[in-house]
Amino acid sequence: MPWNPRHRADLRRVASRCLIEGPLIEEFERIRRFCLEDKHVNCFLIEKDLPAEGYGHVQELVDLRLLHLVKSRVTVRDRPGKIYEAYLLDLSQYTGERKKRDMKILEFWKTGAEDELRRTALINEPVLSADPREAWS
Repeated sequence: MPWNPRHRADLRRVASRCLIEGPLIEEFERIRRFCLEDKHVNCFLIEKDLPAEGYGHVQELVDLRLLHLVKSRVTVRDRPGKIYEAYLLDLSQYTGERKKRDMKILEFWKTGAEDELRRTALINEPVLSADPREAWS
């Protein structure tokens, strides 16, 4: 499913001002693929103690309202001692996907649904690179 044209235009406008259009868009496309194609889910986890260069694009995508922070402290049973943040892909990115691709909508806001966010499968880890600017490529 293509991006919402309005969001793509907003992202390009902000990214061109910051001279990071390529990496920012690539990061968003990587997150979309992880959520929509690989996991078929609307939320994902990122380790809280990531280096700033790996985390910066995620914060910019939150600022652009393409991602939303839903929980700032999540623990995962299989990863003792690590703390994660849970993010939600903006609804505009998957409204048509729910029926087409059997999307799992994590209803994190409901009582007792916290365990759904604590799954190892939701962890979106960066691809490590020698060049910190490419940590999430």
